[in-house]
Amino acid sequence: MHIEQLNLWKPLSYTLMYLTARYDDHMQSNTALSSYELICNCLRALNDEDFETRATVSAVQYILERTQLSRSGIMKTLSELNSGSYIVIKRGIVN
Repeated sequence: MHIEQLNLWKPLSYTLMYLTARYDDHMQSNTALSSYELICNCLRALNDEDFETRATVSAVQYILERTQLSRSGIMKTLSELNSGSYIVIKRGIVN
C-alpha cells in the first residue's frame, strides 16, 4: 500500500512540519552560542523534563549528552552558577 492509497498525506505533512519546527527551535537555541549560553539552555530544557528525569539524571550528564562541551567546562560553569545562587545542585541533581 502507498501513502496515496491510504490518504495519509495530510497526517504525514503535519508530522513533518512538527519535526521541522522542533529542529529549527533546537538549531536556534544551540547555534553560535557561548558554552555558558548552551549550559543555561540545557538547564532550562532539563527543568522542562518530567519529574522522573529531573530527579534521576544529573545536570552534567544531561548537558554532556546534548552538547559537545567538556565535562570540566560544564562542571566549572555549574559550580559558578551554584556558588552565585542562580541554581541549586545537590548530588549532581538540580533542585
